[in-house]
Amino acid sequence: MSLTETYLFNVFILATHPQTSPGLPAQAKKHAESAKNTLLTWKGNTTSDKEKKEIVEALVMLYYTLGAYVNLQKAERNMMELKELYRGGICGLQVSETDLTIALGRASLAIHRLNLALAYFEKAIGNIIAVKGDRTSDLVSLYQEIAQMEQLRRNHDQAIQYLHQAHSICVSLFTEVSPETAEASALLAKAYAMSGEAQHKDAVEVYFIKSISAYQTTLGPEDCETLTTIEEFCKWLVQNGEKQIGTGFSSHSSKTGAQGSPSFWSSALY
Repeated sequence: MSLTETYLFNVFILATHPQTSPGLPAQAKKHAESAKNTLLTWKGNTTSDKEKKEIVEALVMLYYTLGAYVNLQKAERNMMELKELYRGGICGLQVSETDLTIALGRASLAIHRLNLALAYFEKAIGNIIAVKGDRTSDLVSLYQEIAQMEQLRRNHDQAIQYLHQAHSICVSLFTEVSPETAEASALLAKAYAMSGEAQHKDAVEVYFIKSISAYQTTLGPEDCETLTTIEEFCKWLVQNGEKQIGTGFSSHSSKTGAQGSPSFWSSALY
């Protein structure tokens, strides 16, 4: 192993160590900054295409691990340079272009640049669909995150559409009665509730009931997710003038360990 290869290997270990991602401790950050400066010097001096590819790939990983929007932008620029060096065909990277795009979306959201975050997430979704199709589980969390951004932008109808897409994937991959679909149903219920639209009241109730039923069946009536979802449903009922039913549900749940079939919840409401 050459000196360059040994150094790059050490950089890779630093960049991918679980304790250094996503936020680096002070000592690790100091080493990372030193490694970055050394790599940039080597990059400027090398005449070997192979070595340059290794250095640029290491820089992508290093900037990605350092995190924060400004570093991720540098990782993105180095990723573009790497694509040019490989003439578009990159494979086997520990940090993929989609990983980087998602990280940029989250970093943009953290600094409240919602439009930019939305653009990055939409790009990531497009990349995933192109490679894995539109029914992959990789899309579920992205649709849910992008829905949260739309809620922050007060685009409630668009948020609901994204959550329906996530819910549909969960149903097709995990079935209607699964923890994944239960979570997706709960998020849909809360999105409909957040819209504040009177015509969405029935949808709130339907998806809360679906979520509670799926959680009870798969995780059990006393599971934290089951009880939390019931509590959220009861609070919504009380806030929307169904105080007697909401408090009744809460009382029934505490006495019976949250047991109750979908028919129980439906009959109490309708």
